[in-house]
Amino acid sequence: CLLLVLAAEFDSQEKKSTQKHIQKRKHIQKQKPVKKRAPVSDVSKSLVVWFKNNKERPATLVLILTCIGAFILTVFMGMDIIDPLSRQVNGVGGLTMDALQAGQYWRVVTALFVHAGIIHLVMSLGMLFATGYILEKVLGPIRFTITFFICGIFANVLGVLYFDMDMAGVWGATFGLFGIAIPLVVFKIFNKKYRELFGGTIAAIL
Repeated sequence: CLLLVLAAEFDSQEKKSTQKHIQKRKHIQKQKPVKKRAPVSDVSKSLVVWFKNNKERPATLVLILTCIGAFILTVFMGMDIIDPLSRQVNGVGGLTMDALQAGQYWRVVTALFVHAGIIHLVMSLGMLFATGYILEKVLGPIRFTITFFICGIFANVLGVLYFDMDMAGVWGATFGLFGIAIPLVVFKIFNKKYRELFGGTIAAIL
C-alpha cells in the first residue's frame, strides 16, 4: 500500500510541475456547486492514479492483472483462498520435481502465476509493482517482459533442481529484476525519485 501511495505521489508531482505555466492565466470565476463524492480510500485513489498515469508501463499492468485473474481461476478450481495445501497448489499449475520428471515442462511458466493464498498474492504483486515501476520505463515493455520470464523460469528450475522446493509465484522473477535494478541504482542511472522508491521497497522487504 505504501508503494502505491508513493508512486501516485511521484506521478502527481510530475504533472504539477509540467502544468504550472498553463495555470497562469486562470482567475477566480463564478463558483459552481460541486457534487459531493463518496469517500475513496487512499490506496484505491493511488491505484486509479497509477493506472491512468503509467501508460508507458503496460507490461507491468498486464502481468499484475494476469496474476489476479489466474488466482481467481485457481480458487474456482478448488484451491483454498487463505492457506492452500501443497497438493492444491501443485494441482493448478505449481512446479514440482515429480512434474519435471514427468515431462510437464509447461509448469515452469504456469508456476509464475500460481500463488499459495491471498497473502502470497498481495506480497508478490507488491514486489512486481515496485520492480515494474522502476525497470519497465528503462528497459521498455518487450525487454522487461522477456527479462521477467527469463528470471522467473531460471528461478523455478533452480528452486526445484538445486533446493528441491515446490515453486509457485513471481518471487523468483521479481528478485531477479531487483538484481538487475541494483547496479542501475548504484551507478545513478535512475533519477532521484526512482532511487528513493527502490530504497523504500528494499526497506519494506527487510
